[in-house]
Amino acid sequence: MTGSMIIGLIVMIVVVIALLIAVYKGLDTFVGCCIAACLVCLGCRLPVYSTMMGTFWDGASNILASMGFCVILSVLLGQVYLRSGAAESIGNLFRKIFIKDGMSPLRMKMTSAYVYLIVAMILCFCGMNVYVATFCIIPMGAGLFKAADLPKKPVAGILAGALSMAACCPGTPLYTNVLGSAFFGTKSTAALVPGLVGVFVMFVLNVLWIWSFCKKAVKKDLHYVETSGGFFSPGAPGEGAPLPPGPGGPPAPDAKAPERKLPHWALALIPLVLNVVLYGFLGWQIEPTLIVTIVLSLILFAVNLKEGPKWSFKPLTKLLAAGIAAAFPIVMYMAAQMGYAQVVSSTDVFNVIIGWLRGLPFPSYITFGVFASLSGFLASDAVAGIIFSATGFLPVAQQMGMTAAGMHRIALFAVSILDTLPICAGVIAMLKAAGMTHKEGYSCVFRTTVVYPFIGMAVCIVMCMLFPGLAV
Repeated sequence: MTGSMIIGLIVMIVVVIALLIAVYKGLDTFVGCCIAACLVCLGCRLPVYSTMMGTFWDGASNILASMGFCVILSVLLGQVYLRSGAAESIGNLFRKIFIKDGMSPLRMKMTSAYVYLIVAMILCFCGMNVYVATFCIIPMGAGLFKAADLPKKPVAGILAGALSMAACCPGTPLYTNVLGSAFFGTKSTAALVPGLVGVFVMFVLNVLWIWSFCKKAVKKDLHYVETSGGFFSPGAPGEGAPLPPGPGGPPAPDAKAPERKLPHWALALIPLVLNVVLYGFLGWQIEPTLIVTIVLSLILFAVNLKEGPKWSFKPLTKLLAAGIAAAFPIVMYMAAQMGYAQVVSSTDVFNVIIGWLRGLPFPSYITFGVFASLSGFLASDAVAGIIFSATGFLPVAQQMGMTAAGMHRIALFAVSILDTLPICAGVIAMLKAAGMTHKEGYSCVFRTTVVYPFIGMAVCIVMCMLFPGLAV
């Protein structure tokens, strides 16, 4: 490796670490990705202006074209569920089913958190898009946590954990599993048993963490508190102690807020079930699925969205304005992240790193897992990790003693590990929807989407190595 290559490698590693820290500390993701891409250009001797105007915006425009409309529609659906009270109605349903009078505070908190986890898992395993899940499920989860007086710090982390399990699980219709089948030439159920065991380990870890968090909340007398900065939260001080009565907090004891009319829980569930059926089972594209779901939701919840005794378009225009305003930053964050990934992957240094990773002196499946993880990390994109791992190892898989099915499953665990970095648009959306900053909520997301998938991947690799017949 030449001196310029070594400098470029050092710059690339330092830049990605500095970017993650800066975004975690509060730097705007779009600004951070643009600065990071410029620094990579300088360190790897790429022409800054032409690379930023060409390579960077080519990557950014590609993701805008493929995912921008989907994000906007997902946020609009979330706004419908929030403003109509449909999310609250679903939360009330599960509270009535699982929360009983006379429960101890600890049992009530644990039950509420576990109900949220199971509901999120069911919807995500059936193929619910990450952004639909974010803007529809998080408000419901926040309602469950609020009723149980449980700090909402884990709300984003629990949903992220459900999405990670669904992304790694054999047979799910999530896009990473579909892409894995396309690039590795396998079925969506590839390496069924190792994959299921790895996901089960992740599930157990999530359950134990929730149990520990609830016990800590009771022991330290922590409470639910609204936080500021989210798409759905009203805006209030940070979390840790109850808000004082009055403006910005709960109403004073003698104040009586008018009771809100909510949609019936059965009506509230119909659009979400339809979304899962059309997208997860019938194979519709996500955009027409969301359009049908939104239109149906507006019809079913029309009475609950109405302001005053007369019908008008004012509530609808407010909803559209709020949805567009909330979606625009997320779309731009996605564009910036993909633009940065495109710049990194276009450098000679990146290709050298890929070659070095492929030559690591580890057992084949371990080498492959490290390769898929780090290539996706350096490019800051899970899809890039899947593509690089497939093209880099499939030609030599047989002579290395690996199967395409085993590689498919391990790759999904591997790219999930570093797919939820602080600059990830999905992570930003979850934290915004929960009304939290990275500092307040990212530690839970890191636990459920980095640590637990890593352990799940290790289990999957061990099973593929010890029982080669299962890696089919």
